[in-house]
Amino acid sequence: TITSKGNIIDPFMVWKDGLYYLWYKPQEGGFNVEYASSNSFYGPYAPVKVGDWAGWGTFMEAPCVVKFPDRWRVYFDAYQNSFDQGQLQYSDSFDDWQTWTPRQSTVTPVQAKHGTIIRS
Repeated sequence: TITSKGNIIDPFMVWKDGLYYLWYKPQEGGFNVEYASSNSFYGPYAPVKVGDWAGWGTFMEAPCVVKFPDRWRVYFDAYQNSFDQGQLQYSDSFDDWQTWTPRQSTVTPVQAKHGTIIRS
């Protein structure tokens, strides 16, 4: 469970710095990508960043967070505006989640949605 959150979808778990981080999309409010943390995989989780905390806007869903050697990257779906509807987008953090770049669209040969990336 996430403290003070009732209806969430698209959870994505990240282990970072000794904590579990659950990235998700709430089904009420601005439909932003948010995340919560816990000392235990099973929770409870406390919200860390809510609302439009990274400046990505609303109507985002399906986060997938990946660690690269020099950055963190979060992928998500944009589904509201005709400008970006149905596009898989991403944002990078070069300072361990303190700040994030503006969202950018990926280029894929087919429409990609709700992707998950697993590094081997």
